[in-house]
Amino acid sequence: MCGEAYHRQFKFSVTDCHPEERDAYADMKLRLAEQYRHDRHGYTGAKSPFIWSVMQKASEWSQLTGWSTGRGTEQGRS
Repeated sequence: MCGEAYHRQFKFSVTDCHPEERDAYADMKLRLAEQYRHDRHGYTGAKSPFIWSVMQKASEWSQLTGWSTGRGTEQGRS
């Protein structure tokens, strides 16, 4: 599933390759959790710009390097 592939790509990008982004994401989540304590949709929406920024970087990287999820024709199987 496309969403699942993006989630794995995001997790890989943030946790394994870019500790500065991982730390910024963790700090942002803590700050937003306090700010949106009773507003789950607001919390999720407030994270979106950061997540999409990292996803864009991960997508560009995967296209440059040929990285794929290894699932399905479009995602790595030839």
